[in-house]
Amino acid sequence: MKKILIALVVFSYLISCQKKEDNFTKDMINKLIITDNVLPSKYSFLDLYILTNNNEIFKTNNHELNVFYKRNYYKKFKTVQDFLEEVLNKNYIIDQSSLNKSVYLESFKLDQEIEKQYSENGFDKFLKKYSKKNE
Repeated sequence: MKKILIALVVFSYLISCQKKEDNFTKDMINKLIITDNVLPSKYSFLDLYILTNNNEIFKTNNHELNVFYKRNYYKKFKTVQDFLEEVLNKNYIIDQSSLNKSVYLESFKLDQEIEKQYSENGFDKFLKKYSKKNE
């Protein structure tokens, strides 16, 4: 009985240690990269969100991210693909001073209480509480 219990605990632990899936696959990131030949990108309508060093979240797109890379991050990251991977999948924090000031970017800050509820309840409960059901 003791061996079965230990086996169940180990099995449960292994199941709970699943790898977190990335927000964007490598293929999706490759599609977001702008080549010099193709402007504007057919993916520029997608809203992408980045976190800045003052805890502000900016709504941007792949064109702006490519510009950020070319202007400010080309020394830190070998390729634009590496940059997009870090920003979109690993929550890399962008220095707010590097944002393109000539283009208006919408931004917002998360309410601390809502952020706390999200971390305590998880995505599903948070979604049910704050989303409107649509027929």
